[in-house]
Amino acid sequence: MPPLTVSTDLDVKYRPKTISDVIGQPDAVKAIRSWGANIPRAVLFYGQTGGGKTTLARAITTELLGVKINDYM
Repeated sequence: MPPLTVSTDLDVKYRPKTISDVIGQPDAVKAIRSWGANIPRAVLFYGQTGGGKTTLARAITTELLGVKINDYM
């Protein structure tokens, strides 16, 4: 495993781990919570760079599906 850089350390430390931890996207969090057990097969996130698309996808994967993104790498 390569050594962690400063930016990687900050990503790991401060990235939200669950959907409840996501800040600044109340509409997206509300929509995701409304899915309940009916998780869609695919979700398309779009928006500007740095808008939190990947962060939200990671939180969904971890909380709703029970899979940590690091399990893939």
